[in-house]
Amino acid sequence: MFGSYLNGWLAARRVVPLAAAGAPDRGRAMQIMPKDETTAVSQESLIGRIGTVVLGEARAGSAAQVRSEGWYGQQHYVIGGTEFRREC
Repeated sequence: MFGSYLNGWLAARRVVPLAAAGAPDRGRAMQIMPKDETTAVSQESLIGRIGTVVLGEARAGSAAQVRSEGWYGQQHYVIGGTEFRREC
């Protein structure tokens, strides 16, 4: 439109009032934003940690869904089984 870059001060004079007019709407946008954070970890990082069976029955030859706590205290769900076989 102008054939060259616009002076920074001239651009700021036009943009700052528009940004200030939209400032009250930011509070509503922050209410919509999710508050949960997630992390993805490898299954190898959960090996050796204690978990709780939440779905199924963990026994030899049968897998179950296990909930385990990760490094940052977040819950992770994996499919796991028993490490040892019980001899009857």
